[in-house]
Amino acid sequence: MPELIEFAFVATTALTSATGAAGRGADTTVDPDLPVTGPTLKGLMRDAARELLGWEGASGADVPLIREVFGWRRQPSPWHWSDLHPGSATDVATRTRIRIDPATGTAARGALLVAEEVSPLRGIVRVSQRGVVGADRHALHVALLMVCGRLVHGLGSGRRRGKGWVDLTPLSPVLTAEDIALVLAARGGGGS
Repeated sequence: MPELIEFAFVATTALTSATGAAGRGADTTVDPDLPVTGPTLKGLMRDAARELLGWEGASGADVPLIREVFGWRRQPSPWHWSDLHPGSATDVATRTRIRIDPATGTAARGALLVAEEVSPLRGIVRVSQRGVVGADRHALHVALLMVCGRLVHGLGSGRRRGKGWVDLTPLSPVLTAEDIALVLAARGGGGS
């Protein structure tokens, strides 16, 4: 079984995955050399797993399979997500957004945002095995990671506003119908 999963990352719109710092005349900046970090991708894939496999009872905890693959506070993930390093030069542009006061129909006081966004953006993301995965669970881990990558379609602060649309397509190994069936069978069994 593979110990490395490669995904093709393609942003189909400009996106803002913010650095958390202001600068260059913007409230929100991006790093054009490191526009998307591994932890960001891991979080998006974990969210996809939660949508697919659900939660454990009333406690709202992740189901055991999600904790097993993505880790949790007592056990780190046996997988490591690489940062996205763009395969080509990226352009940084500035966009503005205002909030309109519904009572007056004018711009709300202090509601102007100046943010950087990056495009075009494409490259390779690697998820590599760094820890021990039992032989009986390895195929399920790989299948879940590939399916969850495929389910990621939005990234960054504008993903609910028509920006930040992305595709993560497994390149190696290739996602098959058997992988999807394996994940769906785990879903039917509560993800354990």
